[in-house]
This record gives sequence, structure tokens and C-alpha cells, in this order.
Amino acid sequence: MDKKRKLRKYFYIISLIVVVSAILNFILMDYNIYLDSINLFKIKNTQITLGYFIMSIAFSVSAWLLILGIIFVPKNWKVWVICFVFLILHAIFIIISIGYGDGFFEILRKYIWILSFGLIRI
Repeated sequence: MDKKRKLRKYFYIISLIVVVSAILNFILMDYNIYLDSINLFKIKNTQITLGYFIMSIAFSVSAWLLILGIIFVPKNWKVWVICFVFLILHAIFIIISIGYGDGFFEILRKYIWILSFGLIRI
């Protein structure tokens, strides 16, 4: 298998995992499973649910897949469709952020947080 096909294959598999995790999140939203015992980032006085955690990771991975898909993955129609779907998802996030009154630098700060999987908080 050549390098281009291998790269596309990994891109498809990770994209499928992101979509499945988003669907899993919609199923888990009704159960409100809290992650107080698995507080990885030592955040105090927060109650993070499993659904919120899964959706945060899926959103971060989709941002990285959008960037990597546009820049590095060899293009065919499937790659373009996946990138377009992720682009719509992030465009909706930006529009909602603007609707809440966030400026350019606030949205940029949120995307630094998203691309770092929540580890860098400015």
C-alpha cells in the first residue's frame, strides 16, 4: 500500500471514530455520568459529565482532522466531504460564539484551548 492510500485510510478511520463518539455522546447525555473520580486536570468545583468529556475530545480531534485533511491528506471526493462537514461544524461554533458577543481574540483563545485538548487555558 502506498503512502497516500495509507494516510487516507488513517484519516477515514479517525473520522469514523469522531462520528461514532459524537453519536455515543448523544446516547450518554441522558445518563449524566459524572467524572468526579477521574478528575485528570485537577479542576476544582466542577462536575464534568462523561458525555461532555467525549464531545470535547471529539470536537478537538475534528479540528485537527480539518487542519490535517486540508493540508496533508491527498485529496479525493471523500476527503473533501469529510473536511466540509467538519468545516460546517466549526463554522457553526464560530457563529454561535459571535452571537454570544465574543470577539476575534476570544474565539482565537477558544480555538487554542480546543486544539490543545483543553490543556492550554489562556
